[in-house]
Amino acid sequence: MLALASCTSAEGLIPPADVGSSQQAMPALSPMAPQAAASQPDAQALAAAPEPQSTAVAGSPAATKPPAFAGPEPAASPPQGGAAVPAVATRSTIQVAPVTGSTPEAVAPLTQRLAARAQERGIALAGNGSLPTHILRGYLSQISDANSTTVIYVWDVVDPAGARLHRIQGTAKVKGAGGWSAVSAKTMRAIAERTIDDFASWLSAGAG
Repeated sequence: MLALASCTSAEGLIPPADVGSSQQAMPALSPMAPQAAASQPDAQALAAAPEPQSTAVAGSPAATKPPAFAGPEPAASPPQGGAAVPAVATRSTIQVAPVTGSTPEAVAPLTQRLAARAQERGIALAGNGSLPTHILRGYLSQISDANSTTVIYVWDVVDPAGARLHRIQGTAKVKGAGGWSAVSAKTMRAIAERTIDDFASWLSAGAG
């Protein structure tokens, strides 16, 4: 299934409230081109955002804001991956929608690793006539201070009709200020691994 500054600055897109808003059928993950960053709300807007509602998909996402981020505290270092992992028993097939909130350079290693990790976990990717059972919609943002940059990631797992089924979210902290330029490809690949591993755990719990 996959088809993912200054001392006071914060940037990044936050997931739209209506995860099931209308949208045309999305492309399979493998040919997907990463999306460039759009204008992003500040951290205070994120904290005050309401819970999104699920509706059917037929067009572009709604412009309303998502619920406040409630993931774990930033890690002391980037997440590490690469260890052998078991496959999950599932018939689920995933497609990854274009990821928003970051730069194409940062998103490219993320999406590539999402596809590879899904295959490692035994999760099929939609494409070549195979329709997805789950779609991953990813939203990224980053917060920089004088010494570090923290990446915030949020993934909504939705069904083909656009109804949100699950949410995956977390953070990764790296040394060095400077926004996305401080975030390495290694960190983005590790975020992808965390995302697929969390998704696999959710499937193993009975969702898939």
